[in-house]
Amino acid sequence: MKQVLLKKGSAYPADVPAPMPEPGMILVRAEYSCISAGTELAGIQNSGAPLIKRVLESPELMRRGFEMLKERGVKDTMEFVKGKYEVGTPLGYSAAGVVSESGSALFQAGERVACMGASYANHAGYILVPQNLAAKLPKGVDCKEGSKWTKTKKLKTNRKITTKTETGKLQPCFLLWRLS
Repeated sequence: MKQVLLKKGSAYPADVPAPMPEPGMILVRAEYSCISAGTELAGIQNSGAPLIKRVLESPELMRRGFEMLKERGVKDTMEFVKGKYEVGTPLGYSAAGVVSESGSALFQAGERVACMGASYANHAGYILVPQNLAAKLPKGVDCKEGSKWTKTKKLKTNRKITTKTETGKLQPCFLLWRLS
C-alpha cells in the first residue's frame, strides 16, 4: 500500500506493508486524510535540519537519546537513530474511511469512521487505529468532511477528545488527500 513518509525535509509516497489487525484496534481503509498547514509543514521543515541541530534544539529528543544510550549502549543507539533517520517517518494524524476489520466490539466492518492520532491516522491506504481514537461518522457526514473532524469537532468516543491547539484556537486543514 502507499503511505506518505517524511525524510530529510521531503515528504514522499512509499510502498509499505499494510498493517495487520490487533485486539482493541480497527483496521480502516482510509478514504481521505487531512493535511495540516501548521503541524505537518513545520515537521517537514524541521526534518530537513541536520540531526545534531534537531537534537540540540529539542530537550525531549536529547533526554530520550541519553536514556537510550544508558539502556542500549552507543552502537545500538546509533543504529536505531540512523535507521529512523534513513527510513522516514509516517505523516498524518487525522483521517476518515471505512472499517475493513475490527478487533473491537465497538466497531463493525463497513462502518464509516473518523480517526485521529499521530502514529495512527497516517496518510496511508490503510491505518490501524486504537478504538478510543476513532468515532463513527453520523449519517449525512461523508469521509471527506469526517477527515477534518479531529481538527474541528469533538469526537464522541468512549472518552472525549479535545481538538483545540495549545493556544485554544482551532487549526484548519488546508488540503485533503483523497486516498482511494
